[in-house]
Amino acid sequence: MPNSAEMIEQLAKQLERHIILEMAQECETLEELIEKLKAVIRSNSGK
Repeated sequence: MPNSAEMIEQLAKQLERHIILEMAQECETLEELIEKLKAVIRSNSGK
C-alpha cells in the first residue's frame, strides 16, 4: 500500500492526464493543444 506522499503523487498524475485529455478534446489541432498547454505552463511558472 502506498504511503500518503505516494498516493498524492499518483492522484496528481491521474488528474494531470485527465485535464490534458479534456483540453485535447476541446482542440481541433495538435498545434492548438500545444499552445494551450504552453499557456498553462507560462501562467503557472510565475507563481
